[in-house]
Amino acid sequence: MALIEIGSRKQFFIDDYLIESMSDCTTVLNRAEKVEHNPIVRPEHPWEGNDVGMGHVMWDDEQGLFTMRYSTTQWAVSQGDGEVIVEGEGAGRTCLATSRDGIHWEKPVVGEVEFEGSKDNNILPPEWLMGYTYRDPNATDPAKRYRGHVRTGDTKSPGMTFDLYFSPDFKTWTPYEHNPIIDTSPRIGRWGPTDFMGWDPIRRKYAVHMENCLHRRAPLGKRLIGRSESDDGIEWSEPETILLPDRLDPSDTEFYDLMVSAYEGMYVGLLWIFSTTNMTHHPEAVFSRD
Repeated sequence: MALIEIGSRKQFFIDDYLIESMSDCTTVLNRAEKVEHNPIVRPEHPWEGNDVGMGHVMWDDEQGLFTMRYSTTQWAVSQGDGEVIVEGEGAGRTCLATSRDGIHWEKPVVGEVEFEGSKDNNILPPEWLMGYTYRDPNATDPAKRYRGHVRTGDTKSPGMTFDLYFSPDFKTWTPYEHNPIIDTSPRIGRWGPTDFMGWDPIRRKYAVHMENCLHRRAPLGKRLIGRSESDDGIEWSEPETILLPDRLDPSDTEFYDLMVSAYEGMYVGLLWIFSTTNMTHHPEAVFSRD
């Protein structure tokens, strides 16, 4: 058997690629450990309401920081006819938090949006906000360091489109002159939940993963996961189905979404599992070498 060159990369025993033989043992996924001071981000200020939800998290190489854009909501709880009624005031606001380790978070003053007569808060202005975003490591133009994508279309439209935007600072955004870059309407279908991976350092392509059933003629009538690739992030390939429920999954299992990162030469993903019987969701870890 030829030697396998692994260099200095960490190796994950998620399959038998590096295992010649096993006897009286099995591989397991280590159980995650919860941080003691959970929740790590909680509502503390009047503009945060009484509920926060995690949004977009990104590592900034230059600042050595994780940045998180999180949502806030003010929920009103009341009693009615013997039951608790919970009402929200919509999407609320989007705020900024930063961290050096991803565990301990701070809320820096952004100073852009006025709240009750003061801008001494971490609220982000709407014009800074963009849909699916990532930093482009291949950008040679400083004005295009970041890419963002905005989706149009819903379950009632024949298809959907994605517009591309560029930004030098993650704050000001300029639309690509030939938008949209993706249009699913010619196939009379639409992508479901979508996650732009950005630049894939393993396959050397830009990549996006999506619920690929197009909400029509899906194999086995189920939601499943697809992947589309691009050399430049503008011209995209037809999505290829890469992951679908099989005989080892419960019969009511569907795959709703997949978030993927490249790490140590491998793909690590969180697969969004949807049970159609009890309408519940839960994540499962998935791995791939290609």
